[in-house]
Amino acid sequence: MNTIMQINKNIENKLDDYTQVSSQIYMDRSLREYLSVEYKDDLSLYYIDAYDYINQRFKDILNMNSGIDSITVYTNNRSLISDHYFIKHIDENVKMEDWYNAVVKANGKTTFSKMKKDKSEVQTFTLTRFLDHPSSLNFQVLKLEIKEKELYSLIDNEDTDREIYVIDEDGYVLTNKNKSLNTKQIADFLEIDTNKLKESGSFNFQLNGKDMLVVYSTMSNGWKTISLNPYEGFLTRIKDAFVKIFIVTAVAIIVAILLIYFTSNLLTKRIETLVMNMKRVEEGDFEVNMSRLGYDEIGELSSTFINMTQKIKKLIDEVYYTEILKKEAEMNTLQSQINPHFLYNTLGSISALAMKEKAHKVYQMVNLLSKFYRISLNKGRKIISIREEIELSKNYLAIQQIRFDGLLHTHFDIDEGLYQYDTIKLVLQPFIENCINHAIWDDENGINIIIKVYQKEKQAVFEIIDDGLGMDQETLENIQSNIVESTSYGIKNVITRLKTYYGNESECTIFSRKGIGTQVKVSVPIIRKLN
Repeated sequence: MNTIMQINKNIENKLDDYTQVSSQIYMDRSLREYLSVEYKDDLSLYYIDAYDYINQRFKDILNMNSGIDSITVYTNNRSLISDHYFIKHIDENVKMEDWYNAVVKANGKTTFSKMKKDKSEVQTFTLTRFLDHPSSLNFQVLKLEIKEKELYSLIDNEDTDREIYVIDEDGYVLTNKNKSLNTKQIADFLEIDTNKLKESGSFNFQLNGKDMLVVYSTMSNGWKTISLNPYEGFLTRIKDAFVKIFIVTAVAIIVAILLIYFTSNLLTKRIETLVMNMKRVEEGDFEVNMSRLGYDEIGELSSTFINMTQKIKKLIDEVYYTEILKKEAEMNTLQSQINPHFLYNTLGSISALAMKEKAHKVYQMVNLLSKFYRISLNKGRKIISIREEIELSKNYLAIQQIRFDGLLHTHFDIDEGLYQYDTIKLVLQPFIENCINHAIWDDENGINIIIKVYQKEKQAVFEIIDDGLGMDQETLENIQSNIVESTSYGIKNVITRLKTYYGNESECTIFSRKGIGTQVKVSVPIIRKLN
């Protein structure tokens, strides 16, 4: 039954295609106007244009639709001369035709008539419809002659041991393998009364002594498809189908078993690889040389394991490296520390001697230096307040201003709200020292140094700006990419201590232009009582 219903569906789709062609003609306003106009002069340009347009339009349709044998418009417009091909007049003979009576009975709607042969012995069936209402002064009827092979192609691929007939609503055969039966009523050669058939169904039937199963189904336009299936062939096909199903099932089972085996084997090997590497990590070996094991759940697990192992190894390396740097910084601090009391007493003696000798500048420098070391060496603290860090910088700059006598100009712009927070000591001094050593280039004008300390989000920013020589782009990029390896021990020490105490939360950036000056920014997190 499914086969018959599919054939019906295919036929209906094919008929719909030709109905669409007729609709295109019906919707062509220019064509209908040319057909309905009363022509006064058959030699007028408009009359000639009408024939040219109609001929070209129908030729284009025939070229695009090989299944259409001919297109004819029948008209009662006597002013339009018949060309006996595309245009014909409606006369008494036409009105006697079955197809004409069928379309009139259908009130102009699309109808299909039974099969016939044209002059060239080509079997065709007819599609007809009105292009105008019959009450119009000039009305037309469209007739498409469609080749029988268009229907036969839809049943030609069926089994050779079954007979399939497509019949119209009156029981006339439209198509069949035996072309001689076309145009005949099926009741003439088969004892089947089509009037008693339902919409669809099946029944037993004997033909030439053979038992047959007749299956039929009706289309929406009243046509039917009838299939005669020999029981012998039917049973043979069922047997063949069972054999094929058995073979396909057996092959499918074998393939499934092989797939399960290889999949299981591959799965087991990947799990073993993952477990082996996990045991290595458990024993402390984080050098995992394993690539991702696919893109399924095990692959995802292996990828997560690899990433986890790499992160653990990275963290271990970072902690180890940080401890080394911390120890090195502590060693450097121990090496640089001296007895504070001895230093203060010595500086006091030098200060008294300078006063006695009336060396006022030496006296001022020694007092400033004493204040500098009192803050930086007091009790060996590594952490001081931001207020003390600013005081250290002011003392150091005061010493340098005495030294350079008018060539060094300074300006402080400090957010005093940051005085309550702590920082590691000697953040500013090494950069200021480097600035003075490399930026004083004009003995006449000297340099200007601006010290800014301000808050940006959750960071305290120390900024040193000078208008000295500056650096070209190549030198700046080299310093930025190798800042930890800087030849300045003081700057290197600051960067190391920043990374030791703050990690990645601290940042040091340098901006400079040749002949303009240099800007250094050091950012550290704001922490109250870091110590």
